[in-house]
Amino acid sequence: TKMTATVDSGSAEHALPSGAYENVKTTKGEKYGRKYLTANGERISNEGQKTMRMTTNEGVPLAIVWQMTKVVKPLLSVKRLSAGGNVVVLEEANPRIIDKTGRVTKLRSQGGVFVVDLWVRSEAGSLFSGQ
Repeated sequence: TKMTATVDSGSAEHALPSGAYENVKTTKGEKYGRKYLTANGERISNEGQKTMRMTTNEGVPLAIVWQMTKVVKPLLSVKRLSAGGNVVVLEEANPRIIDKTGRVTKLRSQGGVFVVDLWVRSEAGSLFSGQ
């Protein structure tokens, strides 16, 4: 199943909407209960985390720890990507993520933001319940 995540330079964590991928176990994790400040000034709480194995369009395998909270769409944190040794290039002509081994994942522009398509095993459930 395809997930389109917004590559977010303002997000402190990789974040998924509450209840997403219902078949993947949510654990409390060390950030459970932490408060985040959204772009509109609202405070939202960390409701746990899910570790998910995914693949990019280019076939790059990933294991991403997502923080579960009241966001409206998946957010991939540039800060977290960089902390993991990736280089994130947000340029208009060729936006991309370059991992530690030099593998490139292309980003695309959609609705005024950069996004990346990630592939999730269908057994994980759906991004939004009822899909």
